[in-house]
Amino acid sequence: MKDLIAQLRRIGAHHSFVMEVLIFLGFCALTSLLTWPYVTRLRDAVVDPGDPYLVSWILWWDYHQTFADPLNLFHSNVFYPYRYTLAFSENCYGIALLFFPLFLLGCRPLTVHAVAMFFGFAACGYGAFRLARTLTGSYAAAWVAGIIFAFGPFRFHYMSHLPYLFAAWIPLLLEALVLFVRDSSVKRAVWLGVAFFMTGLATLSWLILSVAPFAICAAVLLTRHGLWRSARLWRRGAIAVGAAGLALMPFMMPYYLVSRLYGFRRSIDEVKANSASPIHWLSVERRNKLWSGLGAGINDGWRFKLFPGLLPILLSLVALVQNASSGTKITALEEHPRRNTWIRRLDILALVFFVLSVPAIGFDRTDYCYSVFKYFTSEIALTLLLVTIVLRLCLAYPTRLCRGDNINLIQTIRSERRSDTFWIGTILFLVGFCYSLGWNSFVYRILYDIFLPFRSMRVPTRGAMIAYLGLSLLAGLGCLRLGQILTETKIGLPRPVCYVLICGLLLFEFNGAPLDFIRGDVFPDAVTTRLKETPMRGGIVVLPASAEFNHHHILRAADHGKPLIVGTSGFNPPYEDQIENLTRSGPISDQFIELMEQIPASYVVIENNKIASERRDDYDSMLKRALATGRFRFINRFDEHNDLYAVTRTEPQAQAEAATPFSQTVTP
Repeated sequence: MKDLIAQLRRIGAHHSFVMEVLIFLGFCALTSLLTWPYVTRLRDAVVDPGDPYLVSWILWWDYHQTFADPLNLFHSNVFYPYRYTLAFSENCYGIALLFFPLFLLGCRPLTVHAVAMFFGFAACGYGAFRLARTLTGSYAAAWVAGIIFAFGPFRFHYMSHLPYLFAAWIPLLLEALVLFVRDSSVKRAVWLGVAFFMTGLATLSWLILSVAPFAICAAVLLTRHGLWRSARLWRRGAIAVGAAGLALMPFMMPYYLVSRLYGFRRSIDEVKANSASPIHWLSVERRNKLWSGLGAGINDGWRFKLFPGLLPILLSLVALVQNASSGTKITALEEHPRRNTWIRRLDILALVFFVLSVPAIGFDRTDYCYSVFKYFTSEIALTLLLVTIVLRLCLAYPTRLCRGDNINLIQTIRSERRSDTFWIGTILFLVGFCYSLGWNSFVYRILYDIFLPFRSMRVPTRGAMIAYLGLSLLAGLGCLRLGQILTETKIGLPRPVCYVLICGLLLFEFNGAPLDFIRGDVFPDAVTTRLKETPMRGGIVVLPASAEFNHHHILRAADHGKPLIVGTSGFNPPYEDQIENLTRSGPISDQFIELMEQIPASYVVIENNKIASERRDDYDSMLKRALATGRFRFINRFDEHNDLYAVTRTEPQAQAEAATPFSQTVTP
């Protein structure tokens, strides 16, 4: 085994690109195994007919508009006549870009989505592998970290949400940071900028959630390596990140414009409703075969499924206790009047902020105490308390906490007892854990107040992905420590065997096979094909329109390419809501017909097979009135159930091709 590993390493040293390809293919093989039989159904496999349909359209639009009219990328063909409609949700451009060749080969949007989902697992594993390998220099720790980050239960929870499953650029961004801190060359500065740019280009939410841990990790690395005064590092790093930020501006500005034009922003109530509690870290994704049902009795456990698996937790605990210091003598601080003065001041400030935080939490945003706590909120009080404590610890620990040479936080960070891997893993886990709690964490609340992009995110629990990356790094360290311990026991288990066993147990714990999925509606129907060939002055309305059907309508918009008025996204505009309200229940009034003329709509498609039987008369009555008054014109019926109508004010030249499917007599 040792000879084989040594031989593989020699091959990798001389053929690094080949080795990287083999590692990625290894994660592809593991993805096939743990999601079987998904790989055999890539033409049309989806886990549900909801967001996968929306994301399939987004990927198609990115490809289509890049070659048709790239300067108007965000003016998509849904929610006509609104502008910047691609910015109503994630634009996924960085993900779509990787799969442009599939579109070029003629693959259907749903097929591209299925392939992207498959490679999303493998890419996440490869990204975490690279980060762990760069930090530890160990392939064993890298495989453990890659398996945990790629196949943890939470990853399966986001199989309906490709932008959030595809999180490979988060570890690659942090790896680029580590490499740049170690050697601030131009080459590595460029890679740092590229990684930063691609993180935001792929999924804007991941860039927003990565900014805080990225900055904290950078500060810790600069402290550990004594690089705060490196002018070259600061200059090249600022240029790289600044250039990446500027390059992202065309992809970020539409979101700002949308919020200003249409008032789209997430309310605090929405964020609260999607904020988890610590207990939800014991609730697991149902697709996990080993732990399925864990957390079923927890309130809202069906919504927040954050359990990372048992082995990652145990391995991380092994990493936390490794090299525990023995009882060493207390080191007294050298007398330094100025420092001691600041220590006393910070102690007093910490006490003051602690005292103020109690009523700030109790009276948070109320009118009590002359409305003081409407402005001095709980998150402000707790943030000031935290900052004061950290500053105090940077100067000196309380005497009872001083052990050995570690007399303050800075020296602890610089200590060789803990590695870069430990610190980065711990930071990522703590920040991600706070993210997962959303409004239940003052850290998230303060970021919501001071960092405007946080106000665009509805589901803060997605930030748990940052915690899983940290957990995977700590578990990699724990794997190395456990291998050392088992080697030193009487059994004398060889380390490679230990590492293989750990990886095997992780794969067993994370297994989702056989995976449940459905066969998606990959090919367009006859009415969609007809719409593609039909010129029009306005947009298309497809009825019934509701959350149950709109994902399908938007998928078909990728087939006909015409302006669609109804649909679904992260935000829905007023016309969409009006159409749903007017057709949801009861008689459909003439106000709906007037709205079609006002928007303007060119064609209305009635999908008769999707209309509930008790609603049939309401639809027929509205259509008869529209036909009798000449405001609608029946064009034809397709596939025996889809009726196409022209709105005559918008399309006066539209010609009927068949007799109406019912009498035009208006019933009283």
